[in-house]
Amino acid sequence: MFHQSNDQDLVQVLITPRSSDGFPSSDEPVWATPEKAGEGGGTYRLVHPALDVPLTLDDVVTCRLDGHGRLRVVGVETPARRMHTGVVVAPGTDPDDVTSLAAGWSERWGSLSWIVGDLVLTAWPTDMDVDAVDAVLVTDVDSRDGWEVIGLAEPHERTTGALRGLVDFELDVTAPPGHEDGYWAAEDPEWARLGVTSPDVIAAIQSLAASHPRVVPAIRAGLHRDVLTLLRRLSTRDATTLAPLSGPLFTPTGS
Repeated sequence: MFHQSNDQDLVQVLITPRSSDGFPSSDEPVWATPEKAGEGGGTYRLVHPALDVPLTLDDVVTCRLDGHGRLRVVGVETPARRMHTGVVVAPGTDPDDVTSLAAGWSERWGSLSWIVGDLVLTAWPTDMDVDAVDAVLVTDVDSRDGWEVIGLAEPHERTTGALRGLVDFELDVTAPPGHEDGYWAAEDPEWARLGVTSPDVIAAIQSLAASHPRVVPAIRAGLHRDVLTLLRRLSTRDATTLAPLSGPLFTPTGS
């Protein structure tokens, strides 16, 4: 699969957040490395935080195959011994200021941050307790107009029991009568023409097609390269290393 240099295989697992009314909402794909896993699932270590729920780098989750053949998170095996924070920056903030803040935290404290739009997700080193992290946030975030700390999750707040109100851990093993969109990446000759022949990458494309509603229409419009770009960006460990896109994805040339 597409990821930075690493001998370990990455797999995509699905987290199902609960909406504000408690019902399951759209799945969120997250990349992880197998810990103790077999064909039907097992335990997997997250390599980046989730966007919609407070699961973070190095949290080990339990996954099982659902009725669509996709790995779905059904529990948290072991939360990492680190703090996880989410910060929303003020509208109109210079992206360089956000990057500079995250880089400063990394240099001084050894933290890792992912910047997604106006959201900064940070996994703090294991030797920083909640008071130490809170002190950094008070100094660097609370002092900025319009910036807001939306969450600081300790390990005990990232267990299966603690997250039941935020994550739907139920597993639906009912097999669908047929593939919901009729698309099978393995049967699409365009991937081979683009040099994509690895079974792992083809499986990742299929999973992306099943979990992202815009992917199959983009493929049918011939925008295979955009799908590869999305896959690479989703599987990048540190979002701060990503170069800006030259234009929006899934937009046909000339439109």
